Amino acid sequence: MERRDIFPRLSSLNIEGCPKLTSLHCLQSIRELSTKGCSETVLESVSNLHTLTSLEIWNNDDLASFPDGFLHNLTIVKSLKISGFTKLQYSQSNMLVGRTALEKLSISSCYTLECFSTGIFQGLISLKEIRIENCRKLKSLSDSFGDLSALKSMEMRLCEELETFPNGLNNLSSLQHLILKGSWMAALPENLQHLPALKHMLISGFPYLEKLPDWLGDLTSLSSLYIMFCPNLEYLPTSIQCLTNLQSLDITNCLKLVERCKKGIGEDWHKIAHVPRIDVR
Repeated sequence: MERRDIFPRLSSLNIEGCPKLTSLHCLQSIRELSTKGCSETVLESVSNLHTLTSLEIWNNDDLASFPDGFLHNLTIVKSLKISGFTKLQYSQSNMLVGRTALEKLSISSCYTLECFSTGIFQGLISLKEIRIENCRKLKSLSDSFGDLSALKSMEMRLCEELETFPNGLNNLSSLQHLILKGSWMAALPENLQHLPALKHMLISGFPYLEKLPDWLGDLTSLSSLYIMFCPNLEYLPTSIQCLTNLQSLDITNCLKLVERCKKGIGEDWHKIAHVPRIDVR
């Protein structure tokens, strides 16, 4: 395994269930790598795979943090997925520094992760998609989140304890898709109101949400809005009438809104009558 020319044409590799594997130094032409359950020494060797454009690392129940220097030499990586690091407590602030080519980032099932380091998202000038899912202890996002000026799609799923969004979200001038699913928040964060390019928004699984904010009407580029599984949501804001570009409105399993949004007779019908496609169930 010390030879550096083993598998010189290998471009894609999936590694799973190899507990004695200690290094990947020999894979000098690899472009796509997926590993499940690999050791810390394997992760350390990943930093030497300069040709990587896609990296997926799954299922590690031992590491509380990533190895020092992890990812530092992966200057052309475009897609990064981290999932199933069940004891991960924090992320180094410099972990993603220099990842200017990174376009997609997914972090999921890191059950003990409570926060991101202050500057972790700085310099990610090409990042277009971010997905954070099933990080149930996550309470806050880094203030550097506002630096993601190229971001077009953002998904936050099953991060129940997330309490707030960072300042600077008004810098996300390219954001078009927003999914918020599974949260204990009683109100949508005000930081979300300054998203001028937002076209598609989904709000789902907010059991304590009783009302939508008036600033919803400021999202004037919105063309589709999905509101799902919000059992205590009582009414729609009057400002929803300002969403003149809204083409599709779906309201699902929000029982208190069913009667209010009945066509022609519901108390909130006049607020949404201008929308071409409405589905309330």
